[in-house]
Amino acid sequence: MKKTRILTAIIFIAIALTIIPMVCYQWHVQGCQVSSLIAAIVMYTSIDLGIWAVIDQSIKEHYERSH
Repeated sequence: MKKTRILTAIIFIAIALTIIPMVCYQWHVQGCQVSSLIAAIVMYTSIDLGIWAVIDQSIKEHYERSH
């Protein structure tokens, strides 16, 4: 279980580290202000963290039920 949870965390960190800079770059190119870029970072980090938390909780519950 621990390996699965760590792997899932690594995957979601990689997703966040890929999506957030790409979004910020595109928004910057389109002329967005710094406040918008900060909002994008907060929003996409929150979304990524929320999805990861749900999946992590599901992994924990599945492991607890099977043991």
